[in-house]
Amino acid sequence: MPEVRCPVDGTRFHIPPSHLARLKTEPTCSPECRAEHMRGANHWNYSADGRYTDSDGYVRVRTPDGWDYEHRVVMRKRLHRALRPNELVKHRNGKRADNRPSNLYIAKQRQAGAAVQTSAARVRKGPKTGHI
Repeated sequence: MPEVRCPVDGTRFHIPPSHLARLKTEPTCSPECRAEHMRGANHWNYSADGRYTDSDGYVRVRTPDGWDYEHRVVMRKRLHRALRPNELVKHRNGKRADNRPSNLYIAKQRQAGAAVQTSAARVRKGPKTGHI
């Protein structure tokens, strides 16, 4: 078995060649070292430009306060003010990654979420018996 060195703490350890061939990243000596090694630039979802697309298709960007939705950042810059609590930023063409200012508009929360609020209330109440 080949001897390899852990990239985190430098420990030497042996790993079977079949395991080494299947690995997509450098092998580490322990789960703790793997967790440490997979931070930052080694993480599978790392983005050097501070942007990534989440599982719902929205682009997220790094801001001084943490991660935020890019369409909300673009709209705040366009308006030169913070968004109000009842304002939602929507995409005209429905494409969540298309964050051009011309493709974004503001909807009042009750307009955009009316159907969602109705169905959510129905789920909370349960069937006509009133039981959850």
